[in-house]
Parts: sequence; structure tokens; C-alpha cells
Amino acid sequence: MDTVVKRNNQGVEASPLRLPFTHYLDYKYVGEKRRGLSAQEQTFLINGRPVPHSHHPMSLHGTRTKKARPRVQLTEEHARRLRLPTIDERSSDVTRIIFPNGRVNYVLLARRHSKCPALRALHKHMDERGPELDDFLSKLDKIRLLKDDLGGGRYVVSGFGNMGKNVPPSVRPPNQPALRKSLKLSEHKELAKQVGQIFSHVSECIAMHCGKVHHENQGLMENHDLVWPSLKYQGRKWKWMCSQFIVRRWGPALASPDWPLEKEIVAAHTDPGDVDSTTFNCYISGGGRSGKGGPVAGTDLAVFEHARGGAGFRTKTCIRDTVVVVVTNSRRQLHGCIKDDEDFVEDASAWTTRIIPYIPQGVYNWMKHHPKGTPYVEIP
Repeated sequence: MDTVVKRNNQGVEASPLRLPFTHYLDYKYVGEKRRGLSAQEQTFLINGRPVPHSHHPMSLHGTRTKKARPRVQLTEEHARRLRLPTIDERSSDVTRIIFPNGRVNYVLLARRHSKCPALRALHKHMDERGPELDDFLSKLDKIRLLKDDLGGGRYVVSGFGNMGKNVPPSVRPPNQPALRKSLKLSEHKELAKQVGQIFSHVSECIAMHCGKVHHENQGLMENHDLVWPSLKYQGRKWKWMCSQFIVRRWGPALASPDWPLEKEIVAAHTDPGDVDSTTFNCYISGGGRSGKGGPVAGTDLAVFEHARGGAGFRTKTCIRDTVVVVVTNSRRQLHGCIKDDEDFVEDASAWTTRIIPYIPQGVYNWMKHHPKGTPYVEIP
């Protein structure tokens, strides 16, 4: 790790982590014109040599409505071969990751005693209001959970999608963004109220420690009516431009026999349907023996420098009494969870909650051409 330390305007030490191009992944999963390759056509190389690998069961078989899009499931063996440097509870509150190609990511650890007031405020908010979010998610009907055949797992989605292909022009303009029908209107609003406050706190943390990222995000706010959670729900001074977000939850405390861990872990993938921008993933560990979270199998996140891999780093996302924020570009950078070895010891009473915001490219295109247009929200 680079020994140079950068001090920002909050008096917090930001530890730079420079990734050498010594160990690298080369994962080819798409062909010309972004056509997805079958599992047999794909190549998966570490340091130029093919290594054993398997594909996530959901991405391999797809769903009833979507064709299969095979994606490799990263494992501990892959992480060992790549010698991924790890950001965990021993790391500084702020780590700045510099890739060989010049790309920069950040990992922010919001702790009870963080030196930065914004990080402390984010931790305090989740400590006090997190149980409300857990309660809401626990009461949601299972039919509200969508299956992800690109990355794997299940999630709750809220926000504006471009759903014109399924709506006759007599109902609304065919390309007008609308609230996703995966939730009832009342559920959209309740979830947005809770997540909006989290976004506001995270936005302040990013402004304090990743100023360029925050500035670029604010420049995407072409139409305030397409911000979700809405500016009203974000409420505080700090805002984050997002039109849609998902929430994932899993862990032994939430496990069900009909949905094994192998399906819940997220495979290595990019998100080509999102706007090309840097955003954040927010990770909270709940429950646990102490009530402050605990280790959950398959939750460490690997992030690489570009779509096919390259150099990478690893973040422990389930850290007791800590909110973990990873700032990255999910469209440009390959990312996914690392499946633990069988001897991994997890906390049987813990779970993970993961909040991931983004802007669908179709919604953003509409927003740029309709800076004063309003989305369609008339759903049941």
C-alpha cells in the first residue's frame, strides 16, 4: 500500500491504494456489438492463464422471461490468485484506490467514532433509522422481489423505468418514464422516504471526500422530477441524482430453504444499461449476536479497473457497526461478490442490506430531451 497520506478538508486521513498491474483478470463474456457469449465461448484468465471457474446458476439458466446471460462466480481461490488487496475494519475511514489506467474509486467507512462529521452522521442515521428500513423490507410481500439473471440474487426495485414498449400510446406517450410496477405506489413512497435520507447523508460524505464525483453527479440532474428518491424525500441540503435504486438483502437470518446461498451471491458483471457515471453502493450489516451486524457468507465485493477485469481490489462489506460505501462506475467496471470457502464462519443471526442507485440510460435520454417533462406515476 502507498505510504503517502492525503489530508482532506475534514481533517481525515485518506489512504491511497495504488494497484500494480502485477496480477490481473481477463474475462471475456461478450463478443462483437456487445453480444453476450455462451458459457462455452467465454474465456476466464488470471495472469494470462485459464483457471477453473463456474457460472452463477441464475445467469446460466436465466428466468422465464429473459434468456440466459452466463456470468462467472468469483471465488476465494480467484481472489488468492489475483492477490486482491482488501479493505476491511483495519482500513482508514477513507481509502482512495488508483488503478493502473488512472481510474479512481473510493471506499468510505462510516463508523461511530469516525473523525469526519459527515461519516459519523451517516452512521448515526443508520444506527437510529436502519431498523425501520429492515421492518419495511421484512413485511414486503415476496411477489415484490425480482430475480436478477444478470448478476444473480433477488432485489426490490423502486424508481422510474422506461416502460413505453409495454404501454399503448392511448395510455401515455410510449417513451415516457414511469414508476416501476414492481411495487404499489404507497410502497414506492414509503421506501423512497427511508432511502432518500440515506442518499442525502451519503451525498454529503461523497462531497467531502470525493468532490469530483459529487460534482459530476449533480451535473446529471437535468430534470428534478426524474430524481428518485425525490428531492423532497432526500430532504436535507445534500442531494444525489438517481432515477432508480435496488435493495438486496440476504444472510442466514433471512435464509429460506427454497432459495440457496448460491443464487443470492452476485456474479461478476457490468451494468451496460446504466448511464456512464460514477455512483455508490451502500452496504449495511444488520442483526448479529451484538445487534450491530456480523459476517455473512459471500458478501465481500471485488471491483476491477475495466469491463473485462484488469487489476482489482476487495472490500469487506459486512463490517460490524459500520456503514460501507463503495464509489465506483458499475457500467465501466467489472464487479461481483466473492464466494467464500466452505470453512467460512458466518453469524447465524446476521444479514446484509445493500442499496444500489443508478440512472437507466433510457430514462436519462428522455430527461435530457424533456427537461421540464413529468414522469408517469399513476400506478395502483
